Amino acid sequence: MMAALQKAVLFSLVTCAGLVCLNSAHAQDSLRQCAAIRADAERLACYDSLTKSMDTQAMQNPPDSSTARPAMSRPQPGGSQLAQAWELDAGSKTGTFAITGHRPMYFLLTQHTDAINTAPTSPAPGRSATAPTRYDATEAKYQISAKTKALENIVGSDVDLWLAYTQQSNWQLYNPSGSAPFRETDYEPEVILTVPINRDLLGVNLRMINFGFSHQSNGRANPLSRSWNRLYAQIGLERGNFMLMARPWWRVLEARSRDDNPDIYDYMGNGDVLAVYRSGAHVVSALARYSFAGHRGGFEADWAFPISGPLKGYVRAFNGYGENLLDYNHRQTTIGAGVAISTW
Repeated sequence: MMAALQKAVLFSLVTCAGLVCLNSAHAQDSLRQCAAIRADAERLACYDSLTKSMDTQAMQNPPDSSTARPAMSRPQPGGSQLAQAWELDAGSKTGTFAITGHRPMYFLLTQHTDAINTAPTSPAPGRSATAPTRYDATEAKYQISAKTKALENIVGSDVDLWLAYTQQSNWQLYNPSGSAPFRETDYEPEVILTVPINRDLLGVNLRMINFGFSHQSNGRANPLSRSWNRLYAQIGLERGNFMLMARPWWRVLEARSRDDNPDIYDYMGNGDVLAVYRSGAHVVSALARYSFAGHRGGFEADWAFPISGPLKGYVRAFNGYGENLLDYNHRQTTIGAGVAISTW
């Protein structure tokens, strides 16, 4: 009976003031004094007095609710592709200058075209090839793309400023007679202002708006120099595993003497629409561009599937104009296969 009573007293002391009573040296000394009493009645009275004293202390000094139990971590956003890609929620913020993916990063071991562009042209004076170059219809192609957040929560708002860079190259890897040259390399830095939004729009979640500036060029001398600058607005919507991004753009006009490709609007279009669907580790995407003035454009479809760890198999098909910047006014159909380390 005495053992059961001692356990009851100990339990009362443990719960007293969230372990404060038991951890105090005074409470432990009092317990020892009570346990040393030989007479049962006196020992019981000692325990009873000590218990009442501890109950009074607990009532006068209730535990602080902020320290009574460890704070639970904020749940991370789940299920929102756009929130994770653009850090739209407070729980998804990672700070500035962390490198993250922007567009797919892939290496196509082989890409075949039905119409290789051996003599690129442009209506601008001095921007057309004077003689054709022997190129193979099968080549390799790769793209690297990343972004980093330069400013977070601008002026106390949820708006972030991103810097992005994309580079893609068409590589005549299987053309040893021509020294396996890089047929075309395009460089595209961007500055992007991201505004988080979370509103239902006809059953689809309007998640964000981007405002961006893009410069794209191939860094080549005449007659193969190509470049243009754009301002754009882009909205991002999603529902479950489906994501849609629509981006109209406006070309920044250049002086006629410096314009490498004055008719690029007629081929590259007035904007693009990207649709992405995820099913487990599989990602299927489609991107379309269209020119309302020139009634031309381009369509790209991609499929990424798991291979091992972060490495994915990657299949890409394209039809239309603008497979790269040098081919902005050249129509072709291409299909390629390789690997990717990141997708949309």
